[in-house]
Amino acid sequence: MYDKTNFNIEVNQKMPLADAMVMALRDLGVEHLFGVSGANIENLHDAVFRLGEGKLSNRLCKSEIGAAFMADGYSRFKDTIGVCCCTSGGGMMNMAVGVAESRASGVPLLAIVGCPPSYLTGQGAFQDASGNGLTVDAKMLWQSISKCVIELTAEHFWEQLFHALTESFSKRPGPSSLLIPRDIIEQQVSPRPSWWPSKLSAFKIEDELPKKELLSLVSAINDARSAVIFAGPEVGNQNELVKFSNFTGIPVATTLGATGAYPNNHPNFLGTVGAAGLPSVHTYLSGCDLIIVLGCQLEAMIRAPFETTLLSKNIYIINTCTSSSPKHLDVNTITACPNRVLKYLNGNKNHLIKKLNPEKLPQHTHYKPQTYSYGKTPELNTGEQILKQSEALTILQSFIPQNGNLLFDAGNCAAAAAHYLTIPDGTRSLVALGMGGMGYAICAAIGIQLAKPKNQTMVISGDGAFLMTGMEIHSAIEWRLPILWVFFNNSQHGMCTSRQRHFFENRITCTQYGDVNIDRVVSGLDSSNTLWHGQAKDATEMKFLLEDYYAKDSRPGVLELKIGIEEIPPFFPLARETW
Repeated sequence: MYDKTNFNIEVNQKMPLADAMVMALRDLGVEHLFGVSGANIENLHDAVFRLGEGKLSNRLCKSEIGAAFMADGYSRFKDTIGVCCCTSGGGMMNMAVGVAESRASGVPLLAIVGCPPSYLTGQGAFQDASGNGLTVDAKMLWQSISKCVIELTAEHFWEQLFHALTESFSKRPGPSSLLIPRDIIEQQVSPRPSWWPSKLSAFKIEDELPKKELLSLVSAINDARSAVIFAGPEVGNQNELVKFSNFTGIPVATTLGATGAYPNNHPNFLGTVGAAGLPSVHTYLSGCDLIIVLGCQLEAMIRAPFETTLLSKNIYIINTCTSSSPKHLDVNTITACPNRVLKYLNGNKNHLIKKLNPEKLPQHTHYKPQTYSYGKTPELNTGEQILKQSEALTILQSFIPQNGNLLFDAGNCAAAAAHYLTIPDGTRSLVALGMGGMGYAICAAIGIQLAKPKNQTMVISGDGAFLMTGMEIHSAIEWRLPILWVFFNNSQHGMCTSRQRHFFENRITCTQYGDVNIDRVVSGLDSSNTLWHGQAKDATEMKFLLEDYYAKDSRPGVLELKIGIEEIPPFFPLARETW
């Protein structure tokens, strides 16, 4: 029996650390705790059960990897902090995979790790991670993938939690990791202090914008003969970018990580830039003398097709982190939030009008988008199926949700989708390229759907990704989330196979495997007839099934596409001779 007196704790009294943590997060507007329970984290889940008040809920995931990916997706699309938790040992190691993506992509996250009791640390505790002897060193592990790591104490709990949240939001965002020993999580902490913030926004400490560097940017725009903007994932809300592009007349190309960062139907939109970008965009760059990079750091995946062209360009990189900007190029870096910079420039355009002169910039009226033409098609790798990846993407175009969410998992289908698909206005897209691992989108879509419950979500992924994290679809079934997963199934890791054909004289090894019937697998996850699922082997079946799914009430769905013909993807390293 639960002690019912603990269901109504006041914030102005002492309480166990787990209760204080839950009440603080609840009152800051955190809605979901993604995780998998265990002996060293169970107190936290119990506190949510008792004290969540319908505002903060436990979300039991199928793996700690999935929990971290869900929290990451939730954070990105809700513009808040995602919270995930795990127990010690294998649970901790699993969750680290997802937290590493948040670190690499600059996503605010709170990772809570239950640890063995402090009095057994380094003395043979079960799942000891003290670093003593042959044990894993938890602090060093989490320091490598977090902005800050804190082992909580009851005495300094409030100051430590404040510091963790502030670190997650400030400068370039990222994960903060809290390690809580099993005995400490039960200890009493002091009442919530009077200085404790009531809103998450109070933890966001923003530096002054570098006005001198911004004036230099304005001057560069004024002097440019022709300019272009690259928009990356950290641009966030596209409204400010649209205003700026409209005012200056500067066209915009989006990166693979955020193909929907700018309206794809806007007259100023050029297409996608980078390794999966449009050849016409890369050709257009040759005539530009100014490149403004917003929301990314001009990473190798972006600049690879036109590396030498950049040597003669005036480049400005504007991002919350610029330390990974290419050192061999003469770039100007402005370390600031891209959206804040755009908002400042838009808000002061009348003041800057004498310097920011859009009339000097030539129009791009003669620009015509040009996609990559599929090269020689390799031999068939299946027997009966005749559905091509390119054909399937053409069909999918008319079914992408309006004002929704579109996610791609890393691989051939993602590269092709980012290259060929037009993102509908109001729809936000995402490919997680921080760590670039397979299976992220399958899980993150669940967190995103919880963040945007009125939207529909579509995931374009491959069979390899499904085999890694596909069991998390069970969570969406339990929570009846209207997500459609579209799996391109060709019984292989397609990008790896394509590379072996191209770079290893067609010696195919360690990339192909026996056929998996995804449709049959997911049917076994659904005991309540909640999941819609189907399998298509040709275009006619695919169209019929998509129409059937969207004709029904909103619910989770899985569409398996049996891809029978292997095509070289529109990916620069594999198709540079036709680029």
